[in-house]
Amino acid sequence: MVRLPLLTVSVVGLLLGPDVHAQGRILSAHDSAELLARIATLRPGDVLQLDDAEYRVPTLHLVGVRGRSDAWITIRGAATRRSRIIGTSPRSNVLEIDGCSWLRIEDLDVTTDPGGVDGVKFTYDSTSEHIALDGCRIHDVAQGISSQAVLLTGLEVHRCEIADTTGSGIYLGYDDPPRLAVGTTIRNCWLHDVGYGGTTGYGIQIKGHGRGARIDNNVLHRAGGASRAAIATYYVDPAGGAPRAEWNEIRGNVVWDVPGTGIYVTNGAVVANNVVFDAADGIATSSYGGLVVDNLMLANNTVYRCREVGLSLGGFDHARTATITIANNAALMESPQAVALRMQSGPGQAVFIGNGGYGGVEGPISAGWTGCAPPATELLAASPGLAPPQLDLRPRTSSTLRDLGDPAYAPTSDVDGHLRGPSPTTDCGAWIWHADPPDWQLAPGFKRPLEDLLPLRQSGRWGQDSLSFRVQVDALPDAPFVVLVGVSGPDADGPLPLLVDAWTEGAFVTPAVFQGYAGALSPTGGRTCTLDLRPVPDLGRRTLYHAAMVLRPDGTTRTNGVARVAVE
Repeated sequence: MVRLPLLTVSVVGLLLGPDVHAQGRILSAHDSAELLARIATLRPGDVLQLDDAEYRVPTLHLVGVRGRSDAWITIRGAATRRSRIIGTSPRSNVLEIDGCSWLRIEDLDVTTDPGGVDGVKFTYDSTSEHIALDGCRIHDVAQGISSQAVLLTGLEVHRCEIADTTGSGIYLGYDDPPRLAVGTTIRNCWLHDVGYGGTTGYGIQIKGHGRGARIDNNVLHRAGGASRAAIATYYVDPAGGAPRAEWNEIRGNVVWDVPGTGIYVTNGAVVANNVVFDAADGIATSSYGGLVVDNLMLANNTVYRCREVGLSLGGFDHARTATITIANNAALMESPQAVALRMQSGPGQAVFIGNGGYGGVEGPISAGWTGCAPPATELLAASPGLAPPQLDLRPRTSSTLRDLGDPAYAPTSDVDGHLRGPSPTTDCGAWIWHADPPDWQLAPGFKRPLEDLLPLRQSGRWGQDSLSFRVQVDALPDAPFVVLVGVSGPDADGPLPLLVDAWTEGAFVTPAVFQGYAGALSPTGGRTCTLDLRPVPDLGRRTLYHAAMVLRPDGTTRTNGVARVAVE
């Protein structure tokens, strides 16, 4: 942890992420034999660049491939099209990861011929940390990504498509004996036809004891088996009482065509700004066999057209304290005989505020629930026969959902990324009414086009004229963060810093610590840069979350892992 003064700070190596090769080599592998040979030679900072070709291997076994926080090892597919890794053994995983760290795997197509086991597997009883899968397609395997590692820390899955699995799309950890997945990020992915048609597969599952997960902005459809969920995080601690930093968070996901449950949690979880429709149960909680149910926040979700129950809330009689909040959710069923809200064991000490729905209510509730009209009256385009992209689940101007929510729980943006304004509108659910077209329309595919991470405006040569970016940053709640933007190219000695933006989004910072443009980076020799920030009053001792992004000469971008820098 680096201690920084308020005004002028030295950023040493902060931009030296996986696109910066201060001590590494650019290697290539043109065929399967060369790929297997190169893997054994990789050292910190190396990039192994693959061709636009097929690499057929019984299994690509990555054992002890260890980079450093300032020198990731990268295995990178072709820029024109994903390099294809094809597993040829029906009894082996395609990629087997065992004892690796600070490793990035980018732009690969991972599959089997003939059918194998898992696309990416973290070996049983192994330990790995800081593994990133970015821009990969994993398909036609038993499970997409799975882990039986005794400890897997800091797995990042970004912009990946996982499809056509007989089992789960992503399955991390195990209950007994504990196999832990800690600090997992699954963001901007598209999972479809995973575990679909069976009974026991999941879309995304993080087993009990898993903690600190962020499952954000993913699209899942035709996901999960009839007795399972599209997204499930179980208990953080079977006895409850997990500290806030260890809770799992499920935000901004769109889930539909689910045989079982859309989203399922037990304790230590935030479920916010998600959309679930065409599921048996939309969002469900339970005690998972008698465990403590506590530390739950279900807020600003839209649940529509479920076959059985919209919000199925069980286990609240197992809550030790009043640590459960159900706020600003919209649960609209097509039939008045369907159940919008079911509380199997009553509300317990849960706080209900600002929720609305259409359908039956099972269980006593005295406040925090408002009956609505049928969905066709409340929503812009909703009826039994409509499917994406014809559905529009935003509230109408006259909807009961308008201003029904509590402002204390209102997000600053809708599920599609549309900003709600400087004073967040308190419409119920994952959308507010607005006259503009949706920022993203419900549809199969990635929720946001990958172009969102490319420059919005570009002119001149790198490093001379301004570039404007949209970038999503991982930060813990109530933590300010800074985005460092740099450029790498043949004429640059490492990344050439361009500018620093520091701003707030969502519930990350309240009140704002930084707003708008904050300062500039300038080289001071070698790869050490200075960051000059304007004075920030009353910052105190806090932690800044820095996410470095570099722009390649071909116009593509990569975001590094988050670096934490203490400030006094």
